[in-house]
Amino acid sequence: MGNIKFIFPEDCYPVRLEVLRKGFSIETTKFPSDYSPGSFHLGYFIDDKLVGIVSCGENNFEYQEEKEAYQLRGMAILGEYQGKSIGMKLCERVEEIAKVFQKEILWCNARVSAVGFYEKLGYQKKGEEFSLPYAGSHYVMYKELIK
Repeated sequence: MGNIKFIFPEDCYPVRLEVLRKGFSIETTKFPSDYSPGSFHLGYFIDDKLVGIVSCGENNFEYQEEKEAYQLRGMAILGEYQGKSIGMKLCERVEEIAKVFQKEILWCNARVSAVGFYEKLGYQKKGEEFSLPYAGSHYVMYKELIK
């Protein structure tokens, strides 16, 4: 099948544009945290084609600030590859990395359409629905890695 590799932030931009920012400028795909210390980016490749991405970085979880946390950002799988467990595999790899660095919480701002995906992976919703620029309605979702 495919494999997961560390990638550079700029490798993420075309996939983010296609999946998360369709119709907007490529500038909207560049997140301020992309080059922050402690940030990393993973790509899922099939036959050397980048088909899925996730970015992750150190960021406090506002509901449990005393715990060490990573924030998932920019999870995107190209349309024809969705529904093939690629997102799940990327999340599992992030969890492995988070545990190595003794992170207690993984959290994200999940699009309403992705809530079910994250719930299947053990994430819980926190707070009310809210809207993000260029990205629509979201919920904060989190998963405790170390209880």
